[in-house]
Amino acid sequence: MKMQQQCNTKNELISDFKAYKYWHKITYHLQKIGQSVVNTLFTEPEFIIRESKDRQGHVWYDAYDPKTGRTGHLTSEEEVHIWIEESFYYRNSR
Repeated sequence: MKMQQQCNTKNELISDFKAYKYWHKITYHLQKIGQSVVNTLFTEPEFIIRESKDRQGHVWYDAYDPKTGRTGHLTSEEEVHIWIEESFYYRNSR
């Protein structure tokens, strides 16, 4: 009888541990999902800047702001910096 009680206690501990591990996994994934939702709702989308060269070897920069849909076809890094500053102003004035 005592041996059966020990087995039951051991089985209950194993069952409790498995439940704890399962609960831990669920809460971990729920936290990840929650963080993704917060990031999506409250994080500004980043600008997309692509550098390319034409057939003559001139460097061009194509810029895109996914929040406003604003685009730019620019010829220098300085123009890119100006475009980004203007885009921040444009984002905040709307």
